[in-house]
Amino acid sequence: FVSSGGFDAVTKTSLHGTALSFRLLRQHGFEVSQEAFSGFKDQNGNFLENLKEDIKAILSLYEASFLALEGENILDEAKVFAISHLKELSEEKIGKELAEQVNHALELPLHRRTQRLEAVWSIEAYRKKE
Repeated sequence: FVSSGGFDAVTKTSLHGTALSFRLLRQHGFEVSQEAFSGFKDQNGNFLENLKEDIKAILSLYEASFLALEGENILDEAKVFAISHLKELSEEKIGKELAEQVNHALELPLHRRTQRLEAVWSIEAYRKKE
């Protein structure tokens, strides 16, 4: 995946795809540069304002930011950006299901949760959706 150039293709088009790929690769021990997120910043070094409209992408960025290594400033900035925008959201704006996901993530990041319990929570969340 990484060697075929697939990661580069994702990082140029989708914040959600970039953050998800980054998180999964880092969790499995691959070396992935924080520079993958530099394409989502403006000339002043701030994350693009239009990104906050894609809540799932911001949620993925939030989860990925917790896999930062010491000195990775882009990921530290990503965490601050994501937390500030996720905390601003209300259930009326985004719907009950997505609001539950956001609140669940803000309580404790995904990689710090027990996988089995997280799977049970996810199954219950999807049951409620149906």
